[in-house]
Amino acid sequence: MAATDGSNHDDADRLLRDMRSKYNGDIRPVVYQSDVVNITMALYIVDVLEFDELLETLKTSAVITLQWFDQGTHWKPQEYGGLTTITLRHFKFLWTPTITLINAPEQMANMFVVKECVAVLLNDGQIIITPAVLLHSSCKVDITYYPFDTQTCGFIIYQLGDNLNDIEFDKEKSYMYMEFFTPTSA
Repeated sequence: MAATDGSNHDDADRLLRDMRSKYNGDIRPVVYQSDVVNITMALYIVDVLEFDELLETLKTSAVITLQWFDQGTHWKPQEYGGLTTITLRHFKFLWTPTITLINAPEQMANMFVVKECVAVLLNDGQIIITPAVLLHSSCKVDITYYPFDTQTCGFIIYQLGDNLNDIEFDKEKSYMYMEFFTPTSA
């Protein structure tokens, strides 16, 4: 938890109690329910765990950062000892998007349902979650020029359970990063 201006544990505890008493995570986090929830996503590829040419699958470890604004999590720092940021380990009470990997070789499921991660809440309503995930995706493999072939596998990440116009990925601010990638020897 980041603290400024002398905030303490009691300030953070009171903030969390106040937020939970007024917050309904079953409702999309926008003032007007016709508004879109804009989500920024950053995908950090860490390692290629397995590439199966016969099954045409790729297993990759990654970290995904999702960021959005939640109208129900605003607070005034001066009312909580100057607290501007709080990090939560248990945040199931918050609204979170239902994100799935569409091109998974097995059944699609919410990528964040059982993930251990934290949520960082900023007093302006910004929420950031960063779970580590295992991406198991399908991709077409062409080994015509083996052993000189090159394969391209993508990840099709999509939101489920909401109307198409309720959630939107900010394509201009969402990126895939390779800075933590560990190349494997061939």
